[in-house]
Amino acid sequence: MNEDIRGYRPSMTEACKAKCFDCTGNFADGRRDCKVHRCPLYSRMPYRKGNAVDYSWIFGSWSRGLVKEAEALKITNPREFALKKWGRDGKIRIPLRKVFRAKCFDCCADYWQPGIEKGRVDCGVLDCPLYYWAPYRTHVPEYDWMFDLDYSKKHRLAILALGYTKDEYLRHVLVEKDI
Repeated sequence: MNEDIRGYRPSMTEACKAKCFDCTGNFADGRRDCKVHRCPLYSRMPYRKGNAVDYSWIFGSWSRGLVKEAEALKITNPREFALKKWGRDGKIRIPLRKVFRAKCFDCCADYWQPGIEKGRVDCGVLDCPLYYWAPYRTHVPEYDWMFDLDYSKKHRLAILALGYTKDEYLRHVLVEKDI
């Protein structure tokens, strides 16, 4: 992929679905619930069948700020904290940025590498769908996963309709918006 393509990204929802797709072996089991309740992405898993989500990851080492906030509120149950902080109408919708950060720390074992300050390392997995939002990203992410997924034909169909190459499509269509 062209290194000068910067500032372009897929949607967060699409990246979340792609990570689930990747993690479950391309939904080799026929697009079923993965049942990994403790995964930070599980609440957004596309084929989750209403199973309970384990929010214990909220109090992980990835976010000292949330732990301190929960302690100040004297809440020890992660589900109660999530409901108080991000709950509306009995539903919990944790911002995807927080979910992605937790997943990155989970995937990279809290970014622990000998001789480097904990939590300050670029994982370097450029083809990960979540890499654009990795906390300490230092490289331009690759977007090939957007065109290779069986579950989503959106980008491939758009390329065909517009007559663009992948790079032109990224340059002209996936323009980063202010977040």
